[in-house]
Amino acid sequence: MGTTCGDDETCDVGICIPGSCTPECGEAICGDDGCGGSCGDCQAGESCNNGICETGCTPDCGDNNCGDDGCGGTCGTCNEGETCTDGNCEAGCTPDSGSYICGDDGCGGSCGDCQNEETCNNGICETGSCTPDCAGKDCGADDGCGGTCEPPDCASSNSTPCTLHVDADASGGGGGNSWATAMTDLQAALTAAKAFPDGCKSMKIWVAAGTYIPTSTGQRGIAIELGNNISLYGGFAGTETAAADADPTKNQTFLSGDLNGDDGADFTNYTDNSYNVVTGSDLNTTCLVDGFTIRSAYNDKKTIKGGGMYLKDSSIRINAVRFVDSFVVSDTGYNGGGGLHVWGGDPVITNSLFQANRLTTGGSYNGGGGVYLRQSEPTFRDVDFVGNRVDDSNGNPYRGGGGLFSFGDGPSPSNPTSPVLINVLFRSNRSGDHGHQYSGGGGIMSMWTASQLVNAHFTINTAPGDSRGGGLYQLFKSKGSPSVINATFEDNTAGNGGDGIYSFDTNNELTVTNSIFIDSAGGGDLGTITYSCTYPGTIPGNTNGDCGANALEASFEPKANSFAHNGGDNSANAEDKDLAGNPRKVGTIDMGAYERQ
Repeated sequence: MGTTCGDDETCDVGICIPGSCTPECGEAICGDDGCGGSCGDCQAGESCNNGICETGCTPDCGDNNCGDDGCGGTCGTCNEGETCTDGNCEAGCTPDSGSYICGDDGCGGSCGDCQNEETCNNGICETGSCTPDCAGKDCGADDGCGGTCEPPDCASSNSTPCTLHVDADASGGGGGNSWATAMTDLQAALTAAKAFPDGCKSMKIWVAAGTYIPTSTGQRGIAIELGNNISLYGGFAGTETAAADADPTKNQTFLSGDLNGDDGADFTNYTDNSYNVVTGSDLNTTCLVDGFTIRSAYNDKKTIKGGGMYLKDSSIRINAVRFVDSFVVSDTGYNGGGGLHVWGGDPVITNSLFQANRLTTGGSYNGGGGVYLRQSEPTFRDVDFVGNRVDDSNGNPYRGGGGLFSFGDGPSPSNPTSPVLINVLFRSNRSGDHGHQYSGGGGIMSMWTASQLVNAHFTINTAPGDSRGGGLYQLFKSKGSPSVINATFEDNTAGNGGDGIYSFDTNNELTVTNSIFIDSAGGGDLGTITYSCTYPGTIPGNTNGDCGANALEASFEPKANSFAHNGGDNSANAEDKDLAGNPRKVGTIDMGAYERQ
C-alpha cells in the first residue's frame, strides 16, 4: 500500500520531506535547485555559472576594446569599416590593385600570383627576369624558372650532346650531333628528339638558314609537330657553338607550307600548300620556338583550324618568330588566324610579327587575319600586327579582327579568353565589311573577353561598311573588366561608329586611361575614360582633354607643349619601357604609347 505525504510535505524520489517546495533545475547541470538543494556539482577546476560548468577563466581585456578576452569571449566589436588591430579598432584598409595583377595590394594582401615560370615586376608577371639555377642538378630537372636544366649547365652521366643540328645544305647522312654531321630534314630531327636519345631529358634543335617544309610527299595534311622538352632555334649560319650566336635577321630560317616551291604574289599557286605549317597539342612551357619565319600555309579544309601555326591546349613560348603570308579559307564557324590559331592554353609570344596574313570567312565567330584566340589567355609582348586582313562577306554577325580576333565562348565560359597585350602595334589591318553591326575591329575584335592592353598603338586600321571599331571593337564581356592603358589611336576608320574604339554591351566596364585619340573617335558604352585626350572633338559621355592640333611628333610621342605631355597617371602603368623601348616615365607619364624623352 502506498504512502501519502502530509500537507506540509512533498514527495521527492519516493521520500516524504518537510516543506512544500518543488525542486526546479530545468537544463541546469549545477547550482541551486530552488529548494535549497543542488542540480549537480562541477568538476575540479570548474565553476558553476548560470547552471553551466565552466573552466575557471577570468576574462582579461586590459585597455583593449576589441578582440579576444582570453576566455573565448570578446572585448568588444568594431564598427562597420573598421578592423581590430592589437585590441584597438582602426579604420579599415581598402585593397588597391589598380592595373596590377600581382604583388602587394597595400593592405597586406596580394593582387594575384604569377605562374611558376614568371616573376612579379612592378605589379606585372613577366618571364625572363628569373635566373635559372642548375648547379648540382641532373639534366632535365627544374631550373627554378619554369624551364629544364640542359648540358653543360647540369650534372649528367650522358656524354652525348642533347643538341641536334639541322642544315638544309648539309651533305646529309649524319646523326646531327654537330654541324659537320647535320641532318637535312627538320621533321626527322624532331622525331629523333622526341625519343630523347642516350638518356637526354630535354633537347635543343639548332636549325641553319634555309627553307624547311613539313613533308616532301606533297601531302597537305602533314605539319611540323612540336613536342614538350624540345626547344627549336633558327637563325644559324651553320658554324656556331652557342645558341646566343644565332642571328635570325641575318640567317633567315623559313618553315614553309609551299610544298612545291611555286608560290607567287598575292597568294597565287597556294592551293597545293600545307593546311598548317606547324602544330602542337597539350604542350607546356618546356616547348620553345625561337628565331623562325613561318609562312605560306593555305587552309581550305573545314575540319582543320588556323594557318601558319595551330596550337590546341598548349602554353608554349614563342620568341622572335615572323608569321607571314598565310591564308585561311573558312565557310564554317569558329575558325581563323591566318598566322596563328590558339584554342585553349596560355602561350607567351614575344618579339614577334604577324604580317600580310589573310582570312576569307563564310561562318560566324570567325576572324583574325593574323591571330585567332579561343578559350585562351595568352600574353603578347613586343609584337607587331601589320597588314593582316579579313575579306568581306555576307551579312552574318561576329566576324572581323583584321589583326586579332579574341573569342571567349559566350557570356559564362568555363575558360574565358582574356589576353594581355603589352607594347603592341596594330598598323594597316582590315576587318572586312560583313554587313552587320556586330562585326568589325580593324585591329582587334574582342568578343566576350576582357583583354588588357598596355602601350598599344593603333594606326591606319579599317573596319569598312557596317562594321564598327576601326582600331578596337570590344563586343560583350564575361570576365573582369577590359582595359586600355597608354594607347595611341590615330587615323583609324570605321563605317558604323568608333573610328578608334567601339564598345558594345560591356556594362560600361571598359576603362581607358592615359590614352590619345587623334582622328579616331570612340563610340558605344565606353565606360570610364580618364587622363586621356581627343582631337578633334570629344568622346560622347566622357570628360577628356583636348589633345590639340598637331599634338604628336612624327615618331608619335607627344610634343613638348601638348596636353598629352606629362598628362597621365603614373599609377596606372607599371611598365618601365614604352612601345619604342624607351623609359616609360620621364617626369609624369605621358599619354599614349610613346614617352617623350
